[in-house]
Amino acid sequence: MLSSLRSKSSASVQTVSNKLKFKKRAAADDHNVSLMVREYENIHVVLQKVIDDAKRLQVAWHDMAFTQLGISEAFKDLYSHIAAEVDETEEPRIIPTITPSPQMQRTSHFQYACSGLQQEIREEITAIETLLLRPANDTQVYLQPVRKDIKKRDKARVDYENALSKTTKMQRKPGKTPKEESMLEKAQFDTQVMLEAFEEADGHLRETLLPLVQAASNIIPYLLASVVLIQNRLLGLCYTIMHEFCLDNNFPSPAPSMDAVMGDWDQSFRPVVTKVESFAIVRKHPTTVTRRAATDRPAMRRVASFHRPLGRISSAPAPDDIPPVPTPEPREPSPKIRSTATTPGNSGIPTDFTTATVLRAQRSMPSLKVRSQSSSYFNQAAIAKKKPPPPPVPKIKRPAEFVEAQFDFEGEGAGDLSFRAGDKIRIIKKTNTDQDWWQGELGGCQGSFPANYCRPIASN
Repeated sequence: MLSSLRSKSSASVQTVSNKLKFKKRAAADDHNVSLMVREYENIHVVLQKVIDDAKRLQVAWHDMAFTQLGISEAFKDLYSHIAAEVDETEEPRIIPTITPSPQMQRTSHFQYACSGLQQEIREEITAIETLLLRPANDTQVYLQPVRKDIKKRDKARVDYENALSKTTKMQRKPGKTPKEESMLEKAQFDTQVMLEAFEEADGHLRETLLPLVQAASNIIPYLLASVVLIQNRLLGLCYTIMHEFCLDNNFPSPAPSMDAVMGDWDQSFRPVVTKVESFAIVRKHPTTVTRRAATDRPAMRRVASFHRPLGRISSAPAPDDIPPVPTPEPREPSPKIRSTATTPGNSGIPTDFTTATVLRAQRSMPSLKVRSQSSSYFNQAAIAKKKPPPPPVPKIKRPAEFVEAQFDFEGEGAGDLSFRAGDKIRIIKKTNTDQDWWQGELGGCQGSFPANYCRPIASN
């Protein structure tokens, strides 16, 4: 009995020793397999990048051809004659100028050339599918089953290492009982089974992975060569069509330098700028606003400044609708406003912010009425022999009120006050809102100006 146990123990020690030797040998082999697995992952990343970039290249060429065709069609529409409905009974005020025939023909030829270029590019970019996308996708399909073999080998290696560690731990335990010896034999048997499974998975991976990695690596240069071939064909196609168009329409080919192009553009563009700036709508709404004004001006004020009331006649808004303009310190209201407000029958008459003609027409009748009332008053006082009224309280002189211009303003018509940002304007007449036109004086000149272009400042 003891001899049999001793023989089994020696056999177990020999088996464990052999497993340890295999483990040391497998460590170096695992390093080689790990390099192949890493190379496999790199090949997969490169192929996926080729597929993604090839799709982007295909879309980019398609969009470029479509955009160029759209530009040519836009030029053709721009230079074509505009057919408008004309009333035969009325004499046309503006006779449209027809585009010269040579220029119209060049535009039509350019649109035709771009249309043909788009069709040929659509046919050529199909080579991206056959020479790039299909080979790369097929290579990925062939490499995909190997991933399962890699996972299977890794699982077998982990199982074998766990079984070997368990066997080694049991072997090192001293004074084993017969039951422990039996458990050790079972663990050694399981380790042997795990070893055979690992060797089988490892051998299969070595046989299949290395040839596939080498084949996939060899296909990458051919894919890159296909990219160069496709790009050369597409670029040559574009150059050929544009070169033929330039020769047929007397355009320089190759194109002149950028300095020459910019010089010709500037020479042709300046007269157009001068002509556009002479339009009435540009004169009424100048674009000489500074960068600070363009960014700081409120949207509400900008709209109010351009929607000017018809005839520049504006009425003072009700106090409940629009709050009064905030001022640095309280001031007494203008005596003129108080007198017109207390005049009977004056409801609905515009405020004193009106044109001079309207002011004269509105002030004539109230002044006569007040004069007649005052004369009758003094006549009755003289008849009744009453004491004369006390002298009137001297009117408090209203201090001069100024505003500072925040933006540049060019007068839109006669009677407007032009100013620049930073100018101080003395207010002559104003309304209860800054969304209106006020009367002011600047440099000895008086006129109307938009109140929302300015901000109040302390009076002098």
